[in-house]
Amino acid sequence: MSNRLDLMPAKARRRQTAKEAIALWSRVGCAATIFAAAAAGVELWNVQSATQVRNALEAQHAPIKQLRSDIIKLKGQVAGLTANEKLALDLATKKSLVTLIGNLGQAAAYAGGDLFIESLDYTRRPPVATASVQSVLTLEGAARDNLAITRFADRLRKSGLFNEVQLTSTGSRVLASQPVTAFELECAF
Repeated sequence: MSNRLDLMPAKARRRQTAKEAIALWSRVGCAATIFAAAAAGVELWNVQSATQVRNALEAQHAPIKQLRSDIIKLKGQVAGLTANEKLALDLATKKSLVTLIGNLGQAAAYAGGDLFIESLDYTRRPPVATASVQSVLTLEGAARDNLAITRFADRLRKSGLFNEVQLTSTGSRVLASQPVTAFELECAF
């Protein structure tokens, strides 16, 4: 058995114990700091790697995003242009139709009121290589006599709207107990 004799005063023993405790806690604190720093470093590395991957994917898909936004803008522009074009074409068509109907009314009045139009058919034809005729207006109606039909066709020719006015058929029929001459005219323009 060994006996140990401690000749160190109590104050010195307390200081020695305090120094050993401080050294132990300092080592524990350093180890914890090193472990926390290592964990933070690993987490920072993971965040940076994920950021790099995200940036690479965004850079890869940036042209697609730009194309999508361009497509949306272009669709809006196309819709606007289509609406404007449709409006312009509608106005042009209506204006020419109004002009045609006005000239038909004037030509019918020139026939002395002895003629009326029962139907009209407007047909657009594709241009033929040998002819410039693209549209034909077919008129069907009735008149008291052939003279009224002749005056009507002559007035249409003189209007300058048609390249050709041709009487395609005539025939007799009874309308409201009176004999009339039915006719069909083709006006090409």
